[in-house]
Amino acid sequence: MAVKKITQRWLINSFGIILIIVIAMIFIASLSVKSFYYNGVKQYISTRAVGVSEQIYTMEQDNSDLLSVHVRSLVENFEYKNKLELMAVSDANNVIITSSGFKPDENIIMPDYQQSLTSPT
Repeated sequence: MAVKKITQRWLINSFGIILIIVIAMIFIASLSVKSFYYNGVKQYISTRAVGVSEQIYTMEQDNSDLLSVHVRSLVENFEYKNKLELMAVSDANNVIITSSGFKPDENIIMPDYQQSLTSPT
């Protein structure tokens, strides 16, 4: 009987430690993969935002009279509209047009839009 208990305890202790190590490795790998993809998406969006910002800045320097026409054209013909939403916003923080082709309803709650208005970046 003592042999069975020692063997049983040895198996439980050995497999318990191995199980804890495997769970820790899975957890660390999951966090690493999540961080990798989130950083990739953040970089993708930042690159596109800088590109659009540079285009608008160039348009503004060229001819301010046609700026609204150029911005409308830029938003309507946005190359990445199937992946990202681009909105033209007035000085009064009203959405004028979006890359999806329609102006959002005033009653729609857009927390990401509200956050972007208060963000310093």
